[in-house]
Amino acid sequence: MSHSLLVRTLCGGLVLLALLSQARADNWPRFRGDNGTGIVNDEACPTEFDGKKPLWKIKPPGGGNSSPIIWGGRIFLNTEGENGKERGLACIELATGKLLWQTSEVGATARIHKKNSLASGTPATDGVRVYTPIWDGEKLAIHAFDFAGKEVWTHDVGPFASQHGAGHSPIVHQNKVIFSNDQDGTSSMLALDAESGKVLWDTPRPAKSACYSTPFIYEQPDRPAEVVTASTMGFAGFQLEKGTEVWHWDWNGNSLRTVGSPVFGAGVAVVGSGNGGGNRNTAAVLLGGKGDVTKTSLAWSEKQALPYVPCMLIWGENLFFVNDRGIAGCYIARTGEKVWDNKRLNGSVTASPILVNGKIIAINDNGEVFTIAAEPNYKLLSRTQLDDAVTASPAVSDGHLVIRGHEYLFCFKK
Repeated sequence: MSHSLLVRTLCGGLVLLALLSQARADNWPRFRGDNGTGIVNDEACPTEFDGKKPLWKIKPPGGGNSSPIIWGGRIFLNTEGENGKERGLACIELATGKLLWQTSEVGATARIHKKNSLASGTPATDGVRVYTPIWDGEKLAIHAFDFAGKEVWTHDVGPFASQHGAGHSPIVHQNKVIFSNDQDGTSSMLALDAESGKVLWDTPRPAKSACYSTPFIYEQPDRPAEVVTASTMGFAGFQLEKGTEVWHWDWNGNSLRTVGSPVFGAGVAVVGSGNGGGNRNTAAVLLGGKGDVTKTSLAWSEKQALPYVPCMLIWGENLFFVNDRGIAGCYIARTGEKVWDNKRLNGSVTASPILVNGKIIAINDNGEVFTIAAEPNYKLLSRTQLDDAVTASPAVSDGHLVIRGHEYLFCFKK
């Protein structure tokens, strides 16, 4: 069987499985949706549209790179005030774009990367409370708010150290708020009780440079659930209930930081790393190991082509990506074999693409939106222009596509 035919057969046979494993269409509870996959099946959501004709378009009550999350018809996103003196969480009605409420915390300016902001961390929700990181320019804290905007609890993480500023995003699973407290020279995995904010476990891990990857939950019927994270040091899996390290895989000398979050599927977890000088290193690591799996679990690696900041997508057996230079590609996730690559879109890309109904939606820094077929043959389906720059990742809920630009928040619907 030819390579092309083999890939076609695999994709066709796995479409149903992929559909069944997608996130629910009604909510987008964390950065990149359900468990960070960036994938959703929502037939009512537009994938090809006119960027000049949104359902609504508003100026949110503050700037920031925080990506939107959505639950129960409400959008939540972090904001920074003018001159960096304020931080907040905004709640916006999905159907209309109406501001329902916003919180306010004192903040200050601080040194950040030119693509970062003072409000870059994305909230997470379980439908009862919203858990959000707020960095005041010096210290970092996790705040919990109810859906009326009342603060329920606050956990002080402490001083934050990174030359690029903060930008970490929590997740919530089984009444645990999980946060990767990864900084320059120090790192730990932190779990808080979702109701009270009490520390359930705080597991130190090796550290070098501050990283910004958001973890995912790995669940298999034959072993306890794990929190899987990635950083300059490599991959690691921690037992969800106790925080005990189950396994780790080390980069072995790699000094590059991870900004994009790991994705998983086809038995592997994949993450890219890099630096401002253009160095890149991507690793695909086999899941399911125990202990030190550094010498046994590397499935494949790639030094240049894959993304540093934008997250990737695993759909069936294929890994899809759009890298920082605006080049799209498709590999076989398990082996790293190229299906297609080097398809230039346009401009640089910071926002992570998402996959809706088998179609990839990617947005470049200039606000140009590309829709690509998630298939073994490259096909650009449409392109349209927003009247704003975009570096935050989009969200989908109940037939709505929500995109945060630098000035505006857009919502599109069929």
